[in-house]
Amino acid sequence: MTPIFCTIIIGMIWKRASPAGGFWGLLVGTISAFGMWLTVKLHPAAIAWFAFSTHAQTMAENNVSPALVGVIAAVVTVVVSLCTRPKPVEE
Repeated sequence: MTPIFCTIIIGMIWKRASPAGGFWGLLVGTISAFGMWLTVKLHPAAIAWFAFSTHAQTMAENNVSPALVGVIAAVVTVVVSLCTRPKPVEE
């Protein structure tokens, strides 16, 4: 849910956002969310890596994962949009 939210918000408020940036931001954000979930399910102590704290409990995944996935999706959307041709003003 977070990658969709971040990508749509960036597309709404930033004129330079491109369709390719939205696609890749959404795809990479979704894959990173699945990767984080799978990592924590297979190795519960891995939540300390994502929470940047050795005291993190497994419930911290509910707070940390959406924040990190949102940042990843936003960064990928912006970087890909800056590297691709912008949409014409007429559109």
